[in-house]
Amino acid sequence: MNYIIVSPIQYCGGPIVLHYLCKLLNDHGYSAKVFLINNFGTKKAYVNTLKYWCKHLIFITKFFIKKIFSFLFITEKNYHSRYDGIYYLPVRDVKIKYLPFFNKEKTIVVYPEIVYGNFLKAKYVVRWLLYYNRYANDPNAFGKNDLVMAYREIFNDTSLNPSNNILTLSYFNMDLYKQTNFEERKGYCYVIRKGKNRTDLPTQYDGPIIDNFSEFEKVKAFNNYKYCILYDMQTAYASIAALCGCIPIQIPEQGKTRKDYCGQGEKRYGVAFGQTQEEIDWALNTKPLLLKHYTDMMNNDANKVDDFIKMCDEHFFHSNC
Repeated sequence: MNYIIVSPIQYCGGPIVLHYLCKLLNDHGYSAKVFLINNFGTKKAYVNTLKYWCKHLIFITKFFIKKIFSFLFITEKNYHSRYDGIYYLPVRDVKIKYLPFFNKEKTIVVYPEIVYGNFLKAKYVVRWLLYYNRYANDPNAFGKNDLVMAYREIFNDTSLNPSNNILTLSYFNMDLYKQTNFEERKGYCYVIRKGKNRTDLPTQYDGPIIDNFSEFEKVKAFNNYKYCILYDMQTAYASIAALCGCIPIQIPEQGKTRKDYCGQGEKRYGVAFGQTQEEIDWALNTKPLLLKHYTDMMNNDANKVDDFIKMCDEHFFHSNC
């Protein structure tokens, strides 16, 4: 079988793991490509209209021009200083599919959970819940024969995935996400991201909100400040901050604790949940375990993709779905 992975460019964790899945499938000998979309979109953005496809053509044209520019002017020598925005490609050498034409009898399409419907009109569809299912109350969002799997158990929708199919891939750009400042630090930076609708956000901040910083600027901030306060409770940037020597403190919503955000067996090494001394001590004492934890997970990703391929085969070709 061939695979198409629907994803935006690699600007944050979700698109990065989608590209990583594509790369791993290619490494396993399968034909896999990423179908780039301008953004994750909304329900209306992915209806199959002429307006949408015209916008898609403009987006792909711009991407292709920038890709040519990067090929001509960005080299290995200056990669880490210049790659950013569309040029930031932590998962490299991923094959891109630009147009929506493919053999529907021989292709499995993987959509992240935030894409509504099946705008590529694929016959075989996988829904990968990289976050909570925002369409839980809409029976038309996903197809009844779709194979649903979750990135983590805590994101699973048991009504769609009663078998608890899990696919957790952990791609960390260790060349970028590392500590470079070993001097004394002070001050705070802040991450809001998916916590933007929380009612307990401060009215003022005594440090920069780095949500819209480039990836390299984020790493620079994590290497500059002593603490990173995060109101997004489900972001890899907490771990990335710890890898860079910052102390990440995630602020739980009122009445919630670490257990409300972690699946069974999850440790969240190097990260404090709340500003108590006990939690900060946990973050500091477990930080040395963090790098090994992610290295071990990445080393096991090839086996996870084997399991993913088997799940697809059983669901689409050896079941009565």
